[in-house]
This record gives sequence, structure tokens and C-alpha cells, in this order.
Amino acid sequence: MEEFVYPKSVRDVAGHVIIARHYYGTLVRELFLVAGVLILVGLPVFSGRLNIPVLASILGVIVIASLAGLTSRKQRFVVGLDAGASLIGLLVYEVAAVTVYQNLGATDSFFWFNQILAILFFFIFYFAVKTFRGMVIEHIVPEEEEK
Repeated sequence: MEEFVYPKSVRDVAGHVIIARHYYGTLVRELFLVAGVLILVGLPVFSGRLNIPVLASILGVIVIASLAGLTSRKQRFVVGLDAGASLIGLLVYEVAAVTVYQNLGATDSFFWFNQILAILFFFIFYFAVKTFRGMVIEHIVPEEEEK
């Protein structure tokens, strides 16, 4: 009888199938890259309105690009860093969006720039945490239970 192997599963050194149904690292990587591009495109436009130095924003983009490049189903620590970095991004951009909204309203383009980035980091955070959870709670099916 043919052996059934779950989608996106691998075998560990003992021959057990490790089911990785909750791996969204590729999506996290792609969303990080989209966020980085949006930040870089918006920096020249909104640099005069930032409360932090432009260099800090550029370094932030370098960090998320590095995390995107390092994200792998084999590195739980990096997936944890993805979740942490996306949480920081969510907090930073949502606080900025709320502040701009309170002072200038929803018609200000800087509000929408920050709000879109906050929503993007919200999704990155969700999928990074879901991936991390799937890695921490390993679904291991011993060979004798597979049949």
C-alpha cells in the first residue's frame, strides 16, 4: 500500500513524519518585502514628517529585508524574530496613523500611508505567529501510526 505523506511534510532523523501544515514563511517573506518597498517609496515623500531620523527608517527596512531573506522552515528562531519585528512594525505604524488621524483627519495622505503599513504588519504578525505555533507544537506522526 502506498504511504500517505501530508502536504509540506518532512521526515526527521528517526524516520517520523513532521507535518508542517502551518508554515507561512513564504507569505511572511513576501509581505515583509512589500512593506519594505512601501516604506522606501514613502520615505522621500514623508521624510519631513517623521519623528525619527531617516537613517532609522532605512535601517528598519534593512532589518525586515534581512529577516525576509533568513526566514526558513528550518529556523524557528528567525520565525520568532519575524513575529517580533512585525509586532514592532504594527505598533509603530498604527500609533503614527492614530496620531495623524487625531491631528489632521482621514484625508491626510500620511495617515493612509501609516494605516496601510500597520494593516500589512498586522497580517505579517498573524502569519508569523501561526508559523511559529506550528513549529513549536510539532505534529509528529510515528511511522507505525501512518499506516
